[in-house]
Amino acid sequence: MTNRDDQVPYSLESIRREFPEGDEIFPQIIRIFLDEISGKMDRLAEANRTVDIAGIGKIAHSLANSTGAVRAYAALELSRALERKARLGESAAIGPIIAQLSREIAEVITVLEQYQAGEDK
Repeated sequence: MTNRDDQVPYSLESIRREFPEGDEIFPQIIRIFLDEISGKMDRLAEANRTVDIAGIGKIAHSLANSTGAVRAYAALELSRALERKARLGESAAIGPIIAQLSREIAEVITVLEQYQAGEDK
């Protein structure tokens, strides 16, 4: 198994370590992730804007599942932290985590799109 260090940047190299060439399922997982992630992030932003703490927790749980599926461990840990803070009602901690998670998700999207473009060749 690979190192699950959430401090290691998400990259094409990290994806290739997790999913051997010829893996038939991973491209489908990427497609689903990319199809759904912007909607989830939009819903998260709206829940944050309206201070819907329960909604933030539910979306964070869904994001944890999605980021785990693509082995984006830093985003996974941020999603879990956000879910915990929402469950505990620690609203002051939520905004900074969402900001960090948004940056991390943007990086994940970039890497997955690069991976997907390479797979199409």
